[in-house]
Amino acid sequence: MTSLALVIPFYNESDCLPGLINELDELIANLDCTSVVYAINDGSKDSTLELLQSYSDSRDWLQVVDQKNGGHGKAILHGYRLACSSDADWVFQCDSDQQTPLKDFHIFWNKREQFKSFLGVRKNRQDPKERLIVSKILKFILRVLFGHKVLDANCPFRMLKRTDLKEYLTIIPETSFAPNIFLSVLMANSQNLAQLHVTHLERQGGVNSINKLNLLKICKRCMFELFNFWHNRKLWLRPQNILRSFL
Repeated sequence: MTSLALVIPFYNESDCLPGLINELDELIANLDCTSVVYAINDGSKDSTLELLQSYSDSRDWLQVVDQKNGGHGKAILHGYRLACSSDADWVFQCDSDQQTPLKDFHIFWNKREQFKSFLGVRKNRQDPKERLIVSKILKFILRVLFGHKVLDANCPFRMLKRTDLKEYLTIIPETSFAPNIFLSVLMANSQNLAQLHVTHLERQGGVNSINKLNLLKICKRCMFELFNFWHNRKLWLRPQNILRSFL
């Protein structure tokens, strides 16, 4: 039977947790596969960890992992490594803020026989204007540096084969602030990649950890890391035919 590992980072998301758990209950109950959810608590200061642990008592598919606060990128990489150590066929990653409903997961799952990796493209994105501008700049830079039209490189709604992810993790720098950007480049370069529209809503609760004051500093760091990744591209670049789907 096909198996799936879900990776979800958490930081101060106690307001969103009840709704997210309801979504996960429904999703997993209706999937025709075995599933495990790696819930990575990134040093939350609210009751997120306690809530996750209480939910896990009655859900054998929910594995709660607590780590010292290290940022969204480290939490994702930690979850990815756990997923790669499992026997899952597929790995799916999303955020815990419910901005993209988990019902949209089926947009990927129903096409898993056609493509080897999937990247969500947030439709009618409900984010502040400055974030939309940053995403447009990133899209342009990726096209110039790597030649790939990656529509939403940092979208936290993606799925790919575990075996491929395991290989990619040997290439992505462990100190990356936004490893999903590098992962998107590798998915576009080496896989049959489907880029599919997914719903995007306003935050259902909690507070975004990235505010206007540190957004510029974060962008500078990401650009520096990205240019280093491009500079070392000969170490990982393997041109292949890329099939993209824009729906």
